[in-house]
Amino acid sequence: MRVAYFDCSGGISGLAALAALIDAGADIDSLSKELEFLGGNVPILRTEEVVLGEFRVRRVSLEGGAESVGRRPAELEALVTAGGLPDAARDLALRIYGRLAEAEARVHGSSAEAVRFHEIGSLRSVVGVIGTALAIGQLGIDEVVASPVPFDRGTVETEHGRLAVPTPATLELLRGVPVEPQEEPGEFVTPTGAAILAAGAASFGEIPAMTIESVGYGTGDLRRPAIVLRVVVGSS
Repeated sequence: MRVAYFDCSGGISGLAALAALIDAGADIDSLSKELEFLGGNVPILRTEEVVLGEFRVRRVSLEGGAESVGRRPAELEALVTAGGLPDAARDLALRIYGRLAEAEARVHGSSAEAVRFHEIGSLRSVVGVIGTALAIGQLGIDEVVASPVPFDRGTVETEHGRLAVPTPATLELLRGVPVEPQEEPGEFVTPTGAAILAAGAASFGEIPAMTIESVGYGTGDLRRPAIVLRVVVGSS
């Protein structure tokens, strides 16, 4: 069985997960082609190696495409369903958006059908979610295991104004996920990153026994402090 261990000690976001999986061996050209169904100006994935601190990390950026591709859960679910994705990737993406909708509904005292996504509906966020689901399938990963995640401190600016981190939706998604105090202020776990773990991780804790085949380091942007996810892929 092929296992991916998500070492989230440096945080997790959708694009950081995608970048780390590409760094671990997922093919960016195939992923770009599979993401063409998003339509409009076709989103083009680009990667580059950057140095953060003293270490090499792969960064994913996006060129082209509409700024927003869906605000309602139903819109994103319809997009995923009609995208011609492999079954496993489609199902994982739908579970991720289902968990996001449930978290937003609980936070706003609404229903999952009635919530309205903001940053989550952006093309960057959608590519991070669907691209991660595709990359997990492309690498033949049968199971994802994740480490405890940082419990953020500080604030972040959102479309709802300035919020404490973890943001309310992120905190809802972290129910059942082990967390550890974060010394450095900043948002190290985004809502999409938390949803990927909530929907895709089979368990949390130490790295399982495995024969390591590849390792990837990924980030989504160069903000300070940057989110850096390490992914270890191997066979158990």
